[in-house]
Amino acid sequence: MVFKLFEEWGKIVSMIDTQNTKRRYSWKPLPKEAGRGTRWSAMYVTLSPQGGIWLSRLTHESMGSPDSYAIFYDEEMNVLGLQAARLNVTKNAYAANSRGNHGGQRIYAHRLIREFNLYLAETAMFPRCFIDHTGTLILELDDAKPATRKRKKKYG
Repeated sequence: MVFKLFEEWGKIVSMIDTQNTKRRYSWKPLPKEAGRGTRWSAMYVTLSPQGGIWLSRLTHESMGSPDSYAIFYDEEMNVLGLQAARLNVTKNAYAANSRGNHGGQRIYAHRLIREFNLYLAETAMFPRCFIDHTGTLILELDDAKPATRKRKKKYG
């Protein structure tokens, strides 16, 4: 390809391909509504090493917006299950506390980590969480991935 450079005040402003002037492109538009969207437009759940479970607004609303959740653990399959519950009515129900003004919910479940001997080095995100036919939110611990990105070291 041969490019012609246009300069303005010593800076390169644009480059034009002068050799392939008859090239035709078959452009396909990207529809605005299509695509994956943001992480908040899909079900999003994280579990911190201290036992805090964070649910996005979409996930909480998909579960029926309960005021609390019952938490279950299947040791053989290494799977957590969250079922909608009623606070002060359902036994072993953990309250869902609203966090921020975006509709996210936080569940304090430190006992989950201690009771089932779970160890997490960092906050885990469940990219393929789903609600099964019984209305239980399924979180597979073997499928979890780190929720935080590695940060660049500023010094040394």
